[in-house]
Amino acid sequence: GSSDAISGLASRYEFSKDGGSTWVSSTTNTYTFTGLDAKTYNIMIKVYDNAGRSATNQSNNITPGVKGVDYLKNLNNGQLVADGTTDNNLRFVGSNPNNYVKFNNETWRIIGVMNDAGDPNGTIKLINTDYTASDDPECPWGCNYGIDFSESTAIDYLNDIYYETIISSDSSKIYNATWHVSFITNDSSFKSVYTGERIKNRPDIQTNVALIYLSDTMFLQARTDGMWIIDGDKTYWTISADGEYVYTSTKTGFNGYDPWDSEPYLYPCIHLKNNIKFVSGNGTSSNPYILG
Repeated sequence: GSSDAISGLASRYEFSKDGGSTWVSSTTNTYTFTGLDAKTYNIMIKVYDNAGRSATNQSNNITPGVKGVDYLKNLNNGQLVADGTTDNNLRFVGSNPNNYVKFNNETWRIIGVMNDAGDPNGTIKLINTDYTASDDPECPWGCNYGIDFSESTAIDYLNDIYYETIISSDSSKIYNATWHVSFITNDSSFKSVYTGERIKNRPDIQTNVALIYLSDTMFLQARTDGMWIIDGDKTYWTISADGEYVYTSTKTGFNGYDPWDSEPYLYPCIHLKNNIKFVSGNGTSSNPYILG
């Protein structure tokens, strides 16, 4: 990144990227740091005049042009962990991790950095936990359809009616992802469900908006450090089915099966494009991430 200081009587400048621990000297008021990692830097500038007197500006935290996926991969805060699958996805864990993000003027949460959505470089998967409609549409999964998500009223609703409510500056960030809708044959564990969703007994689909996988909730359910995904006592749809029923979940995890014409809650899920940049924030509910 580059930093500027006011010239005039100044004769020398020093620049720091670590809050003043180390300094680089320059005779001009601009300095470019190169080879920066995907993390936040504390930039400071010190100006000297001909008499050797100095003045230092206050620090300024910047994250220079870092892709969101790279920023998250380098957090090293213990809240984003590998899921042990062949895709080696990274998932947020715990009862309330710092995974809040502002999207569409709403508060969404980051499920993780996923490698199973069609982009080999990874995508950021979000779930809209602000969205609480339970009967919009009246039969959110199927009504006159079966339980294949690709033919459901849910996919029509999410990608037609709901998608149109997303502001254009944010909808352009959404990746037209691959979603796995194979019928699950073994729901005994996270690994068996994750594999079952991807065994290709039903064709994958490409779409902008879908729902959470059963495996997303079962990964957290198998841990002992909390279940952050949905707060409260709501039962919500997953994208996963077994050929006869659709799987649902709650804040405690796998809830069971529901007929396709019942009415649990819909919580939209999306993937963001790999080139989306980290802008600001620390992921807390009061200072959510901004990605752009």
